[in-house]
Amino acid sequence: MDNIKKVLEVLDSVDVFYLATSVDGKPNVRPFDVHTDFEGKVYLVTKKQKNVYKELKENPYVAVARATGHGYFRIYGQLIEDDRREAREKMYNDNVELCKGKYEVDDESTAVFYFKDATLNLMEHGKEPVVIEF
Repeated sequence: MDNIKKVLEVLDSVDVFYLATSVDGKPNVRPFDVHTDFEGKVYLVTKKQKNVYKELKENPYVAVARATGHGYFRIYGQLIEDDRREAREKMYNDNVELCKGKYEVDDESTAVFYFKDATLNLMEHGKEPVVIEF
């Protein structure tokens, strides 16, 4: 299984995961639930008027975490904005029910970001961590 597919499988295994940002040394954590793959990258979506958007523009380094039934996972990396309509369209088409009423393809306030130089750490109780770079 290639690395992107494994990352998507992990994100798909939970309803919500938690994204942490940091600006001026102050952490912020919030739930995310919409993601997709596009051109071999993992993407997330938000709105430009949200604090998370401003924080990502100021400092793109993030962490994602979530407990699972057998352990937990963490992702570290950068989130880079992709302002192309094609990226927003792929996000919407892959997540119609989750995007409906929140994120629209032609809404200029919808912003999609992809992971760059990212690492997924999979931890299961009693096992060695699995590290996947993507």
